[in-house]
Amino acid sequence: MATMMKATVRNGRATAGGKVYNANHNTKAETRAQERHIDHDRTEQNINFQFTNEGQVRRCGSFDAKAFELARYEHLYGAGQKAKNDRYTQDGHPERCKTVADIYNSRRTAPLETIIQLGSRDTEIDPQARKDKLMRAAFELIDNLRNRWGENLHLLDLSIHLDEGVPHIHARMTFAALDKFGYLVPNQAQAFEAMGIQRPDPTAKEGKYNCPLITFSEAIRTEFYDLCEKQGIIIDREVKSPSQKHLSVLQYKCQKMDESLKALTAEKQQLEAVAAEQAQAIVAAKAEIEVVRAERDTLRDQNSVSRTIQEALSQPSRPIQAEYLPERKNLAGKVVEPEKVKLTREDFEQLREQATITNAIRNAWNSLQRYGKQLWAEVDRNARVQKAEERAARAEQQTREDARTIQRLTQRATAAEEQVREQEQFMKSQGIWSRFLQLIEERQWQRQEQVHHRIR
Repeated sequence: MATMMKATVRNGRATAGGKVYNANHNTKAETRAQERHIDHDRTEQNINFQFTNEGQVRRCGSFDAKAFELARYEHLYGAGQKAKNDRYTQDGHPERCKTVADIYNSRRTAPLETIIQLGSRDTEIDPQARKDKLMRAAFELIDNLRNRWGENLHLLDLSIHLDEGVPHIHARMTFAALDKFGYLVPNQAQAFEAMGIQRPDPTAKEGKYNCPLITFSEAIRTEFYDLCEKQGIIIDREVKSPSQKHLSVLQYKCQKMDESLKALTAEKQQLEAVAAEQAQAIVAAKAEIEVVRAERDTLRDQNSVSRTIQEALSQPSRPIQAEYLPERKNLAGKVVEPEKVKLTREDFEQLREQATITNAIRNAWNSLQRYGKQLWAEVDRNARVQKAEERAARAEQQTREDARTIQRLTQRATAAEEQVREQEQFMKSQGIWSRFLQLIEERQWQRQEQVHHRIR
């Protein structure tokens, strides 16, 4: 069963503002890379063709179409334009002289661009099959144009675009005729006259909506429809809406521009909504960053405690010298003097400081563990905010460094505890442990008395 779909053929030279179409939009990868509506991953699938001065068709990749077309204009119309400039100069009107680039960029003599499209976004057909049918029908149309009007219609280049919503073809051409001096010059009106193409209503005055270009456009549109049907495609030629039956080319373009404007307006509203959400997210992220910074500063304060403990542990220690004094009993066997340990004041202070450091390490370790759990819980809650994640990552790195520091401190503390245990075992083995504890209590009492004395 044959497939039914729409087909379109549109012609134009310039935008509504009068700026001629940029040929590089069709052929140059760098130019297409700047277009927002293009699927850039598929741009390399596009196919370009050049129509050379020798009448050959050359397939090529990305190229500078403006430079190529200007060179074609120079080849086709350079001699005629030079002869015209010479006549202007001889007549005393050098201000009327123009370059080939001038006529190439003029709205009246710039290349005509024909866009050929088969189907729409909603067309249910295999993409490869649609591309093949489009290319066969379009190339047959191009060949027919060259064979029929090759003396007055000069094809420049052709581009098959597969990186947009619907596959389509851009064919660029120029119209020319011989002037009274026998030179080939770009002149669409004289070219159509030589081609036998009249305005739709020959009896009416020529105007925008009654000119040979409309007849030409309708002729190649009908021919393209016929060629598509040769490929097994039924073209829907019926205008669905009566109000559209007599739309002019300009009205059609205005309608499409209005549709594009509505789509762009909707897109703008969506972007504004996204921008508002992003602005709120940025405010929230900044707040989260401040929280993370505060937590980082607190962690640094905690780390300073660790460094203090580390510095204390780094202090060298010396061996403890203890003298054991056994208990004395009277003749009745009663203990009159308990066993004692005789230490120097420096040895006693060293043992006391080591015991104090061990307790401080335990307290610091527990505090850092608690804070670390709190910090990680807070960081996890804010992990979805990108900037907060970056700050949290820095805090995480700081935490890892602190963890390594704590590990080193723990190792030192373990060594200190081991040393204390060895000394404890030694004193117990010598029977002086209880006396050592008694001496510590006495020392604490003496310090309290000194404090009370200073207060009084």
